[in-house]
Amino acid sequence: MADGDYSAEDIHVPPIIGTRIHPNGASTDRLALHIEGNQTTPSNVDVGSMTIDANLGPVGVFGLRLNDTSSYDNEDAALIAYNCLSVVVDDVEFASGGFDNSTDRDIESYSFQIKTETVDFGASLLSDAFVAKRGEEILSAGGTLSGNVTGDRAKALNNGEVHVDGWGHLTNDNGRLVSGLGFVIDLSTEEILQPANYLRLNSDFIGAFNNS
Repeated sequence: MADGDYSAEDIHVPPIIGTRIHPNGASTDRLALHIEGNQTTPSNVDVGSMTIDANLGPVGVFGLRLNDTSSYDNEDAALIAYNCLSVVVDDVEFASGGFDNSTDRDIESYSFQIKTETVDFGASLLSDAFVAKRGEEILSAGGTLSGNVTGDRAKALNNGEVHVDGWGHLTNDNGRLVSGLGFVIDLSTEEILQPANYLRLNSDFIGAFNNS
């Protein structure tokens, strides 16, 4: 995408079946779909939001600044992907002005995996940085996290998982949240945040199994 203001456009990537462009090439060539703006200055390429649906092939999103939440669902997320094989996100920023920082989310994974590298979440623009739902995973490693969110840096809901290799310069006002049998794992400290009743449920199951 050329430099420009596309902030009135909510990008929707419909379901596709794809394969890697160059299987033995650079990592960015191993993608079925490559969406790239300006990785040096992401703010030069303003888009509304990004919604990716049910792609059977790895998708890359690079060098964009997001300005609003998706108009294609009710999840209040600026970048959301549903039922995809894999999505890679790098050099992405969030703009001021279009978000409600009490409810809106930055990046959400819904039944698939997202890998992020360098992301600037902005200054108290949104509520939650990472949200993983329905048994799927967000992995943040290999880049730099920065910015501030008003809610939680990570939410793992309904068996979702968030894996972060250090929080970098990403801060928040209200602490991290784990609920619905989800897990938040800090790979740099080997800290695992889990629901308070998980160990009790697990030990009850093991006890019942041993006594059967």
